[in-house]
Amino acid sequence: MPKSLPLGYHTNDIQLSIYTVVSGEMDVELQILKHLARDAHPTVAIIDEYCAEYKHLFKEVRNYECFKYLHLGIISTIKRKSLPEIAKVVSINSAQSLHHFLANSDWSVDELKQRRLNKLKQVLNGQAITVVIDETGDRKKGKKTDYVARQYLVEFSSLTSLKSISSN
Repeated sequence: MPKSLPLGYHTNDIQLSIYTVVSGEMDVELQILKHLARDAHPTVAIIDEYCAEYKHLFKEVRNYECFKYLHLGIISTIKRKSLPEIAKVVSINSAQSLHHFLANSDWSVDELKQRRLNKLKQVLNGQAITVVIDETGDRKKGKKTDYVARQYLVEFSSLTSLKSISSN
């Protein structure tokens, strides 16, 4: 038996406590279930290094992991960059956690944008650049793309199914 149980354990956590004693450390899945503090799962070095600059914007490690997973999915070679496809390529059982991260989590998009802008200004060090923003829509073909809604496109002058593209 351990000399003392870590904070947050109760007598009804006997199974978890026994697992901890037997293995000497707690399994990550159990840490997640118990909502205990843990480090974010590593992805690839370039994503982990880039995203580390934004880690302080996320109160929960799960949100930070979703932030990293989205970046990993975006640079992956998958054809469709939808949440279900990104979830598959980063080995998440369900895209629901990515959707929740984007729709309901308590991180600030404005803080993230400001941090990204400050980082860009620092790297540019006063050098002038030209930014081109393409806000045109892409007409959707087929029925395989998730999260597609009908939208009026000026370019096509009609209602059509539009694949959303973010220019942020």
